[in-house]
Amino acid sequence: MKLMVRYRKTGPVRFISHLDTERFWRRAVRRAGLPAVRTRGFSVREKIELGYPLPVGCESEGEDFVLELEGEIEPETVADRLAAVMPEGFGVAGVFPYREKESLFIRTRTLVYQVEGKRVELPVENGRSPRLWPFLSEYFGCSEAEAKLFRVTRVEIRYRE
Repeated sequence: MKLMVRYRKTGPVRFISHLDTERFWRRAVRRAGLPAVRTRGFSVREKIELGYPLPVGCESEGEDFVLELEGEIEPETVADRLAAVMPEGFGVAGVFPYREKESLFIRTRTLVYQVEGKRVELPVENGRSPRLWPFLSEYFGCSEAEAKLFRVTRVEIRYRE
């Protein structure tokens, strides 16, 4: 049985990288006692598929991952078990059955960003967002080539309470 878990990543945990977020969810699934399907081979892991990476330092209210479980379990039960082992900053917003054959990457149609109050929807075509670099170059006031070359980012890294 495949389930899609929608989660929040806010506060201090927004500085956790994509790979560390994946590791976190694998451990959370184990701590919650969920019967996850595991990979085969030398390095056995829970089968989890995260969506597009969130840039380090950005918060999100709607990140997704697909979790494959052995047997049938109610989505509400999975949500409750995961919520019981969540640290501050992570939260489960919902768990839904995932009956699609396509991966989460292929199914993603739009990336939505809100930068300093400005909401921007960037369509995804064939796993790429062609409007991303023009948006970033306009926001940071540089040419598109400079944005691609230097990966221009401006992130406030000080934590404020």
